[in-house]
Amino acid sequence: MAKKKDKKAEKSRTDQVRSAVEQALQATSQQAEQARGRAQDLADELAQAATRLREALDDLRPPTSDELGSMRRRIDDLEQRLAKLEAAGPPAAKPAARRARSTAAKPAAKPAARKPAARKPATRSTATASQRASSARGGSSAAGGGPAS
Repeated sequence: MAKKKDKKAEKSRTDQVRSAVEQALQATSQQAEQARGRAQDLADELAQAATRLREALDDLRPPTSDELGSMRRRIDDLEQRLAKLEAAGPPAAKPAARRARSTAAKPAAKPAARKPAARKPATRSTATASQRASSARGGSSAAGGGPAS
């Protein structure tokens, strides 16, 4: 009977050792998986940082001779267009577009009664109304009400 107990004890010890080894391997496997995931996250962050650095360096680098030549050609083209526009003179003022009113869509409304505007208190300015209007438009006046030329 002692032999049976020894075999059972041996078997149970073997099972215990096997179980402990399996648990250790599982724990190690889980830790390795976590470390692998974290390493992948860090590698992704590093790649993104490298991309941002590369873009920043591209923005800071001086232009190449090809880029400078292209810019010079564009500037020359713009200068030619500007010279043509200046030679043509100022563009003619276009009349303001008037809105077409449709009387069929709206019934005729009674015009609102106009009230006279409230009088403003007299100011100390000696300029006439036409001189003040000319001054507001940027013109000059002989009475000194406008800006000096």
